[in-house]
Amino acid sequence: MQSTQLRNELDFVARVTRALPRLYALARNWVSDRDDATDLATEAVARAWLRRDTLRAPQAFDAWITRICRTVCRDHVRHARRIPMIALHVLSERDQLLATPDTSHAENSSREEKSDRLLNLVYTLPREQRRVVLALFIDGLSVEQVAVRYGKRAATVKNTVAQVRRKLRALAREFD
Repeated sequence: MQSTQLRNELDFVARVTRALPRLYALARNWVSDRDDATDLATEAVARAWLRRDTLRAPQAFDAWITRICRTVCRDHVRHARRIPMIALHVLSERDQLLATPDTSHAENSSREEKSDRLLNLVYTLPREQRRVVLALFIDGLSVEQVAVRYGKRAATVKNTVAQVRRKLRALAREFD
């Protein structure tokens, strides 16, 4: 194996390792099941590996692999809508013994409902605010990266986040 090819493969692995938490978070927004989100993020990495020769600009790696992950998630959701599924949740004896009141299914459902409700509130925001929030908290970008992405100053991004937090608190109070 050529040393350049090995160096490129190691670089790919390093970049994927840094991007994986963001890919998982993105997939988690598409599906509620953690295992499905893990599978989707893994599928995105596999597709990226197979198509690594299509990456034209190495500096665009994050955007490229994020787009692949979004495509994988969209395909999964479209396919899931076509096939009616019956979910069977069977706990093993070990899982039943380890289940405690603070990790109950009801609490997990409540937490997921709150998370879904918050995400729905985010989607009611104006486009400019919504894309800043999603880039920060879903794509995992820093304030500086978001500022560069959207051609704004870092202070403007911080101000937008503060406005969104106030607005989401007010909206959450209305729904409670």
